[in-house]
Amino acid sequence: MAGLCLKTVTLVFFLSAGSLAAVDQNTLAVDQNTLAANQDTLAGLILAVKDRYLIKGMFSLALSIQSKNQNLEQIFKDNPVNKVTDQLSKGLVYRGKRLAVAKVKKPEHAELRLLTNLSLVSKKGDLLVIYSYASSCSTSCTVINGPYNIIKKINNVIDKGNWSKYAFVFEKVFSPKNKTHIEKCFLRKALKDLGTSRITLANIFRCYVPNKANSSFQCTSCSSDGGVTEACIDYEQECLKECCRIES
Repeated sequence: MAGLCLKTVTLVFFLSAGSLAAVDQNTLAVDQNTLAANQDTLAGLILAVKDRYLIKGMFSLALSIQSKNQNLEQIFKDNPVNKVTDQLSKGLVYRGKRLAVAKVKKPEHAELRLLTNLSLVSKKGDLLVIYSYASSCSTSCTVINGPYNIIKKINNVIDKGNWSKYAFVFEKVFSPKNKTHIEKCFLRKALKDLGTSRITLANIFRCYVPNKANSSFQCTSCSSDGGVTEACIDYEQECLKECCRIES
């Protein structure tokens, strides 16, 4: 990813009082002077955080954004890169007040490690963003009664907080180490099952670079016509330069 000059990044999202409606990726506005116009959405937020911490491999993070003019640069200041990377290099989960980050530590996936005992500062009107490098797997992450299920973990986190909106974001379509692809029916089921959490399918997004000429990093809703959006389960949608086999 190309570096972004982040002197001051201000994020604003608009929420009517008491509303738990789906997150609108186009109302997560960012300062036009610090990010390109085509990144002034949820994509801009994810790209800014990724560019700041430059974490390699499989990882997951949670971000608690205030509802009124939250300055992302303040979150970066409160969670310095060296502190985040130091904790991760020791195999630990980094936990700040409004940011938490985890990497894979077998047999646990990054999402599970992140969500276990996750507690972020939140107030009414705030937005919770959970980012995962890859989409949820159908063999463990979303198995309802499985030991590595993240659905209950997500619900526990939301129940303990005061967020008014939530978003789950992933970039790559999950592919285990011993396989190139997983059949779409399993990928679709995993997203549908994840959508049974308090997040709901309407608030699950794939943020990535599509396999189209001159495409930029962008977000696509994984909910369409009551089902799962094809782009969220299609390996061929990814820009070939961005593709890599995901280690599980």
